[in-house]
Amino acid sequence: MEIRWEDFQRQAGEAFAAVTKCLGERQIVIHNAGHLAAALARLPADTPMIIAGTTRIDPSLRQDADRHVVTLAEVVPIAVPDTTVVDEMGDDYPAFTPALQLGAVVMSRNAGGPPLVTVPQPAQQRAEEALAGGEVVEALAAQVELLTWIAGTLSTLAEEVVLDLDDEVALEHIEDADIRVALTLEAERLRQAAHRLEALHAQVVEYEAVADVVEEAEGIVELTTCANPDDSESAS
Repeated sequence: MEIRWEDFQRQAGEAFAAVTKCLGERQIVIHNAGHLAAALARLPADTPMIIAGTTRIDPSLRQDADRHVVTLAEVVPIAVPDTTVVDEMGDDYPAFTPALQLGAVVMSRNAGGPPLVTVPQPAQQRAEEALAGGEVVEALAAQVELLTWIAGTLSTLAEEVVLDLDDEVALEHIEDADIRVALTLEAERLRQAAHRLEALHAQVVEYEAVADVVEEAEGIVELTTCANPDDSESAS
């Protein structure tokens, strides 16, 4: 089914406004079953519901923070099956409708409310999301964390702590001496790879900082030229 762009804007705007109004906010913390039931009762009966694909976390959360996992209900857009939006040029786009998403979010116990911005807690999914958004620095940091975790689950060095308390180490379940040596060797190679990637991460941070300065300078020059066209003509 096709829908005109103007009609889609109106219908989508009304739908998102209705769901958000019923919920009270764009996102709320669900404290118990009764709270969830009350929230669902306020929503339009045809509101879709989905479950977040992964646990998310406040990216500004400090390592030593008192962590707290909450269930978050928030309004998110999802695609409408078999429906496309057609603009004035004849180009088509996917249509979206509001849905209620339930998911787990790791945040500080002392925070005043849930964070507006979250990232996936698992490093692999955090890297995937960052790459999809063109955020190379964040992706590399997550990949370093992932490589370090893999190395730690093969053979943990006595002087480093890279695992959660619930993580298992493969070496603890292997008695064969040759396999234990091989696992330890591969773990060390992964650690070295993580260190090299961490160094590249620092280079990319510096590269992006320089690129941002250059882009900002070019923008200032362009604004100055537009504001004083006579000066640029005189100079030429």
